[in-house]
Amino acid sequence: MLRAIFVWVLMIFVIMVVGSILLDQFPSLVPVWDEMMVQTKKLYEMSLEKFGPTGTGLLIIGIVVLVGTSASMGKRP
Repeated sequence: MLRAIFVWVLMIFVIMVVGSILLDQFPSLVPVWDEMMVQTKKLYEMSLEKFGPTGTGLLIIGIVVLVGTSASMGKRP
């Protein structure tokens, strides 16, 4: 259990570092990143209006589980 939490924290840290390096190296991606964040926030707010906080949380967890258990994830032909 503790190992799994440590791996999650480590992966979040790695994603943050890689993202920071990418945005520093390619400043033209900053507007694209900002627009993606705006669209994500709009989608989240629309989901909150339609399903409420509990439904939105369950929807996010369901999407994560679907992606994480997908048979095609991690397999190469």
